[in-house]
Amino acid sequence: MPFLGGVHLFDWDEINFAEGAREMIVLKNYLRVHINYEPFWEKPPFFFWLQAASMNLLGIG
Repeated sequence: MPFLGGVHLFDWDEINFAEGAREMIVLKNYLRVHINYEPFWEKPPFFFWLQAASMNLLGIG
C-alpha cells in the first residue's frame, strides 16, 4: 500500500498530555503537571485536569 506508515498515528503532544493526566492520578497531585515524574511547565494545567477527570470516570486506557 503506498504511503502506509508515512504519518505517525499519534502526535508527541498527545502522548505527553495523556501521561501528564495519568501521573496526576498516580501522584494524587492535581495542582502540578508531571511528565516522567518531573515538573512540566510548558502547558497550562486545564486540559490535563479535563483528561484526569475523564480517566477517573472512565478508567485509564
